Amino acid sequence: MSAFFRPWRRRIGVLTLLIAMVFMALWLRSIRTEDVVSMKTRNGRFEYLLISSNSDLRVWRWKTLLHWPNPWYGQFVKWQARASSSIPAIDIEEPFQHWILFGISSESGPERHTGRDGTGLRIPYWLIVLHLTLISTSLFLSKSRQP
Repeated sequence: MSAFFRPWRRRIGVLTLLIAMVFMALWLRSIRTEDVVSMKTRNGRFEYLLISSNSDLRVWRWKTLLHWPNPWYGQFVKWQARASSSIPAIDIEEPFQHWILFGISSESGPERHTGRDGTGLRIPYWLIVLHLTLISTSLFLSKSRQP
């Protein structure tokens, strides 16, 4: 059995399949739970959000209204989990969709309550899982060259 995993392509194929399974688990979790990871830059000018909800993975960048350095290092990264039926993490007044390509879309707009501007990227989980599975299958089932 160890001879089967000697080629590097099969090892990477198995690793890619494991990563696809992790994204599949996140996809299933996003159906009922909204996970939000927020990160602020050290100078306090931008806030980045990584949101997993409704079978999508979203990455947003907000310009903060007040710019001051954050002296507490522990406050730069926060993680929050809540039910998907509650108030969404991003409440955009009038979202403007810039482009859509193979299910990936780019959006921007002002937030309803604070008025700060943001831009974001929405990637459906099925697209990530499908591509990782195809890559894994091609690496895992490829035959090694005989010298």
